[in-house]
Amino acid sequence: MSYFKSHGVTCAHYPAEWFRVVNQIQGWGYAEGISRDLSDPLEAKALYVFTVARRLLRATHSLYERYQRWQPIFLDATVLLFPMLELVGYSRVDDAEVAGKHPGPDVSTVNLWAALHWLRDPEWLPVVLDNKQKIDTTLLHMWQIGHLVSLRHFLLHGSKNARDKHGNPLPIQDIVDFHLPGFLYEQAKKALPAYWYQLRQDDGTDHWVKRLASSDIRPLPIKGSAKFEEGLVDPDIVMWLEN
Repeated sequence: MSYFKSHGVTCAHYPAEWFRVVNQIQGWGYAEGISRDLSDPLEAKALYVFTVARRLLRATHSLYERYQRWQPIFLDATVLLFPMLELVGYSRVDDAEVAGKHPGPDVSTVNLWAALHWLRDPEWLPVVLDNKQKIDTTLLHMWQIGHLVSLRHFLLHGSKNARDKHGNPLPIQDIVDFHLPGFLYEQAKKALPAYWYQLRQDDGTDHWVKRLASSDIRPLPIKGSAKFEEGLVDPDIVMWLEN
């Protein structure tokens, strides 16, 4: 343990695989911002989540740098940002609440809903009381969170089945606005370091570490990469989060 204050919390899924990621990091032979004392698989899991989030943000910004406008890359940028949000949202929900109140395979709805609220308020603790996240009228800037959840399904499910709370087709043009990817990008860039701080400060009473531990997130090994054979973790991810 080198970063987290919370002790005795272990990865509920794939602990052996996450331990191999720890060994991978230790075997690099240099730190580049990651503590040489890293020994906890849960911390490696956290660094993976932040690595993937940053890479998707970086890919989004690379598109923007090429075009210098969000209008021509709305689709490209938005479909990069939604998976980033779902991954972070999944790390922040209570899996037992989700299983009890939102049974079924479509947990992406809950994960995205939690992440959109996270962008609205990084201190907000998601509590899943029902399965009505698609009709959440809470505003995130100029968009209803439920509408953005519907937009995600519209874009990533073959541009179909965007519906309002009554089951009627939802005019997608009422949701799509070229400002959206830029707004999501800027908010996430600020919220990710805040989430890292929450995990580091959690002494076991704030839920964040426990929720991360219970999330069914698996390492992403990249065979042939030499550095990421057991799982993708950027060596400088801690430096990025803390600076």
